[in-house]
Amino acid sequence: MRAIIVANGEMRDKGLIGRTICDGDYIICLDGGLKYIDGTGIMPNIIVGDFDSVNIDLVEKYRKKGVEIESFPVRKDFTDMELGIDIAVKAGAESVIFLGALGGRLDHMLGNIYNMKQAAKLGMEAGIIDEKQHAFLLEKGRKFKYKKGTVISLIPISEQVTDIKTVNLSYPLNRETLYNGYSRGLSNVFEEDEVEISFSSGILLVIVNV
Repeated sequence: MRAIIVANGEMRDKGLIGRTICDGDYIICLDGGLKYIDGTGIMPNIIVGDFDSVNIDLVEKYRKKGVEIESFPVRKDFTDMELGIDIAVKAGAESVIFLGALGGRLDHMLGNIYNMKQAAKLGMEAGIIDEKQHAFLLEKGRKFKYKKGTVISLIPISEQVTDIKTVNLSYPLNRETLYNGYSRGLSNVFEEDEVEISFSSGILLVIVNV
């Protein structure tokens, strides 16, 4: 099962929610992220947060519809996104996608990127999707299907990612290492509609510009 966490970052196109969410997804709405769900016809499974960035009348609207509401104090030692990840784990999710997790404050954006690492440690594949980019945190190889000419960047999150091999990228890597703090993996290009990335060790952030 896949979890979708809808956060309170920028989302200029509400249609992104409908294009991303599929039948069977477990939908977790964080605080002000509820405004992106409202009006789409999609019902969240749970709404969670300290509710400091959402109109409480909107929360009550969904409470009356029977949606589970879980409230936490504003002063706490964890973020709303961490709450959402914990709920996704308890729901049995095997993967998680964050929506509304980019844009706005840089600290929140970076925090959400590192929250993907937290999700991975808990056994879930994690990704962030918005209107301009898709981001994925990899601990093992994966294939990606996007149109030829799509720009992709490979960014090591661990100190290094070793033995990287790519197939169908303009600037291929052949059993090479990328190091944290260096920008060699930025702005590569799909040579075909499918690209394969494999590596032996490390954690790799892959960002696809769509």
